[in-house]
Amino acid sequence: MFGLELGTKPDPVVAAMIARKPATVRLRRINLRIPTALRLMPSGWTAEEDPLLGTASDEEIAARIGRTALAVKARRKALHIPKFERQHRLWTPDEDKLLGTMPDDKVAALSKRPLGGVQSRRHDLGIPKFGAKVRPWTAAEDALLGTMPDKKLARRLKRTYEAVAARRLNNGIPPVTLKQKRWHPEDDKILGTRPDDQIALLLGRTVTAVRSRRKQLGIMR
Repeated sequence: MFGLELGTKPDPVVAAMIARKPATVRLRRINLRIPTALRLMPSGWTAEEDPLLGTASDEEIAARIGRTALAVKARRKALHIPKFERQHRLWTPDEDKLLGTMPDDKVAALSKRPLGGVQSRRHDLGIPKFGAKVRPWTAAEDALLGTMPDKKLARRLKRTYEAVAARRLNNGIPPVTLKQKRWHPEDDKILGTRPDDQIALLLGRTVTAVRSRRKQLGIMR
């Protein structure tokens, strides 16, 4: 089935359809001596496509909009847009102020950042998506911050983990610290006698903790 799609559409489009890397598709097509497909959609660039140029690698943009990387590169150069450099660039206060005030893709275009980076930054700061209904925090909810792990409180309040963590940090509240349970000889004796997940339930520990302790003691499952 892999070979049936080759050459019918640009390699990045075929790659997205069959969940493979564009380079893998291209190599397979070349090995089978199948010529590359001509672009089937109109060559004109849309107002939605141009702002994406330079916000990610040419290959990523090509796969996202269904064009060839060569076409994306040529268009980017024609508009004098610099090549995307994947490096850690600190967010500025002015860029942070844009988050949530407009759709994420527009923030990405203005800040010359990848869409995923914009979404991640907005989530980290607990800023709701543009157009989303904002539910104000109540005094009762604020009183719960730091009394339990953020993820647990998020489920209880039906808020996102990022929103809870950001609210706690903004209020200067430290995270809750969970005391580590000591292992007792009677706990160690049952390690390996049944699956780790069952032992975890019996001891009230995580599966990871049980597995780590068992391996530390050299006990085979």
